Amino acid sequence: MKAENQPDRYEEFYRNDWAEVYGFWHKIITRGEHQVRMLEDVLSKIGKEINMLDVGCGQGDEVKEALTRAPHVQVQILANDTSAEALVRYTDNMLSMRTQNRPAHVGYIQDRLENLPKRLILTGTFDFILFSHCLYSANINGLFNKYTKLLQDDGQMLIFLDSENSGLKKLQKQFWRRVHGIPFDENTAETIVEELNEQNISYDATPFSSFMDLDKLQEMDEDGIVKLIIPFAFRTQDLDKTVVEDAVAYVHTLEKDRMIENNTYAITIKK
Repeated sequence: MKAENQPDRYEEFYRNDWAEVYGFWHKIITRGEHQVRMLEDVLSKIGKEINMLDVGCGQGDEVKEALTRAPHVQVQILANDTSAEALVRYTDNMLSMRTQNRPAHVGYIQDRLENLPKRLILTGTFDFILFSHCLYSANINGLFNKYTKLLQDDGQMLIFLDSENSGLKKLQKQFWRRVHGIPFDENTAETIVEELNEQNISYDATPFSSFMDLDKLQEMDEDGIVKLIIPFAFRTQDLDKTVVEDAVAYVHTLEKDRMIENNTYAITIKK
């Protein structure tokens, strides 16, 4: 779990390498379709005009696709990210659906996700709060009790986060100390579950498998493991040559039929 005084490498890497990250990661990982289906199901079952908070929203491709598949759902979205570029892309993505007269409204807040519960105006506002792969570097101590207060009665939260048993997490844990000088300190699905148990919050955790497709990666860049996967895994381009060589060799031990399994959890919390 990330300590409060540790630098936010994840946020910094995304800020500085946005185009590169979104240029490859979402194209080689297969979890998107499963997550879209889950989002479509959740949004459809809420069954009314939805006030939604999309935390750490990125550019919103999966939310847009889920809404496209659930045309009867009307939603007002408040998007959150620390990246101004992400919020611009997210807003453009959602506004491109205006020909379908949806979403009804898109607003945004540029801030760290830990700060949103401090905004009392948001208390009791949302039917649905989404955290999609945005909690890796967050300080989650007491976080979910605070976010529960932002939900309306019968509202729910959905968290997507990779398991510690994912290929990417195994790679990170193997070399994190050599890269950063400390033990691996990002959150996984398991640390989220541990925190929910400590906060006495009821939840449902559903695992599912996805895969990193190394053939797709190679089509994008012949040296994609070195240039893309390794910097993404360690949240930095500043890597020792020996570490890179050892990490590449380790990646090949994880692959089977040019695929690396990347386990994810969907964690649902209902108020």
